[in-house]
Amino acid sequence: MRTPLGTASSLLAARVGAATDLLRITRRAPPSSALRGAKAFWNVASEKGLRVGVVNWWATWPCDAVNGYVVTDRAFLRLEKGGVPDHEACPVETLAGLADLTPRATGDRAQALDTFYAAAARRLRSGAGADIEALYLPGLDIATMQQLGEAPTADLASLDRRLATVREYHRFLDERIGDATGDLGPQDVLVLVADPGRLARGGGAPEGTLALVGGEIAPRDLGSASERDVAPTVLHLAGLPVSRELSGHVLEAALSPAFLKANPVRFVASYGRRGAARAAESAFDSEVLEELRALGYIQ
Repeated sequence: MRTPLGTASSLLAARVGAATDLLRITRRAPPSSALRGAKAFWNVASEKGLRVGVVNWWATWPCDAVNGYVVTDRAFLRLEKGGVPDHEACPVETLAGLADLTPRATGDRAQALDTFYAAAARRLRSGAGADIEALYLPGLDIATMQQLGEAPTADLASLDRRLATVREYHRFLDERIGDATGDLGPQDVLVLVADPGRLARGGGAPEGTLALVGGEIAPRDLGSASERDVAPTVLHLAGLPVSRELSGHVLEAALSPAFLKANPVRFVASYGRRGAARAAESAFDSEVLEELRALGYIQ
């Protein structure tokens, strides 16, 4: 059986996974692009002739060939561990061009990851660039969980120190965002999506932050929005129609009236499905699982 069990219902997957783990007829594997049946927004943009750049998005390994570049969520670990590259970046020569950006071991894994991927995005942006760029920085979630999620709740003596560490990480991340905004041209738009993180998701309905700046963005409070509104909004800003299969909608309130008048929202029935992919497997899987375990994403 080559079908990932994660595609089944969660209850069924849990029961089947437990049984097959016991019988040793399945294996644990890190998330991969083979799990995605739908096209990502950068696939849609690439097919329409736009140049795309994707850095460290979840489940991008093995990378898709696109009009542009993809640096997968395994790139840092591959450069750190060495070995023969295996679709950690597309085009294949992209990975070698980032090797000198791997920071020296400091013990701060969260900051090392963000430093590398932010620098990789900046270098690739300074080259041919991209019409749509996507960058994911996981460090704040990792640092917050390490400082506040794993410590005993009664450990009040160290609370100030742990909170100070999280605040310091916010300042570090703010500098990385400043690096990105410093490159904005007059027509460029930055969409900042701050996920509430694993700690917040543990209790009730979490709230994150969404901010848009630059280009034809109208300065105003959007009120409530959904993370599902991001992809339709980005695609519309790039001049592409919105699939009616998407549950989100274009955040028209964020756009200037002049832009909306000149660029009304267009729709298509569907973007189509992603081509069938075999279950992704590599000799590097055990190292990726160990990394995810060390960062607290899996047990």
